[in-house]
Amino acid sequence: MADFPLPTTPGLSEFTLTLQRVTTVSRSPFTLSSQAVSLPGAAWRVEAELPEMTQDQARPWRAFFALLQGRGKTFDMAIPFVRGGDADTNAAVLTAVSGQYTMLINGLTEGETIAPGDFVQVGDELKMVTAEATVGISGDATVSFEPALRSTYAAATLVEILAPRGTFRMDSDEAPFDLRPGGFSTARIRASEAF
Repeated sequence: MADFPLPTTPGLSEFTLTLQRVTTVSRSPFTLSSQAVSLPGAAWRVEAELPEMTQDQARPWRAFFALLQGRGKTFDMAIPFVRGGDADTNAAVLTAVSGQYTMLINGLTEGETIAPGDFVQVGDELKMVTAEATVGISGDATVSFEPALRSTYAAATLVEILAPRGTFRMDSDEAPFDLRPGGFSTARIRASEAF
């Protein structure tokens, strides 16, 4: 669980989410053929910009960055600007096993879908859905996602569909604030998933 929530206003003006993988590639110096090996590690990285803010708008953000103590503390961040599929409620885990790329969830309405490119959150793990999941008669759906689960989750663990969040840690110990003439400020967030 994160130490702090992200301030809510003003909202982010730009947001880039990147899935960082661990892959090793070796290339033959004789034939130039290559071989790639993907290792199981993966983490989300975030780069976000705040709009130009007045001093009153900037105060909560400045305090937030100070409270993070550089890379010392973590924060929760919702994934903005993304909403797909038509599920209108959160779900619960039926089966979710460490190392797997799918989980069985329930508690949804028959016929609802969770679309590729949607995000879901189970525990403190943020996942991107990779294949359409359609809810069956029993309210169950098998959700495929990336990256793989880092933990096994008990039945009835919440699966956040409506407002999934990730837990992040700043990439630097420096507070990223710009002060501009006229009393305006801007700020940047560069952070990596913390687990």
